[in-house]
Amino acid sequence: MHKIKFIQIIFILFILVFPKSSQAKTENIELYFFYSPTCPACHQAEILLGTLKTKYPNLRIRRFEIFKENNQKLYSALAKIYQIDHTSVPGIFIEKKGFNYCSFSTISEIEKIILRCEKQKCDSPTQKLLANTTKKETSSPKSNLNIIYIIVSIIILGFLSIKIFTRKRKNLIH
Repeated sequence: MHKIKFIQIIFILFILVFPKSSQAKTENIELYFFYSPTCPACHQAEILLGTLKTKYPNLRIRRFEIFKENNQKLYSALAKIYQIDHTSVPGIFIEKKGFNYCSFSTISEIEKIILRCEKQKCDSPTQKLLANTTKKETSSPKSNLNIIYIIVSIIILGFLSIKIFTRKRKNLIH
């Protein structure tokens, strides 16, 4: 009986784990590239990133011209999350790393991230931005709940202490 349950559990785990590992290999890896059309460093970065794109077809480079629409706000928000300077371009964001420059060593570092993300699921800059926004929205109610739990616990402990104390006192009297 135990052997059958054990085999069933192993089978269920295999079904749950195996599709996830094969999915991670086929998922796109997202890279955000912020640039200015008049920036020579951005032009060089674009060429270097292009070499990665041809080498890794599942790499999706999302390009944002810094002066268009809300791209500056997006760049500032991501720069804050990734803790890089938001006043200069190029700006490159991939998984957990942000760059304000692009050199051969940067490309090498990005390539290591891509190789890791091909084997395991990695967060995109979009997911990081959404997670950070969600943290800001939910952080204050959580701390309020903690305070409420502490107050309720103190009140309950107080009542229990009073009840125990009065019982002991009654037992001493009798």
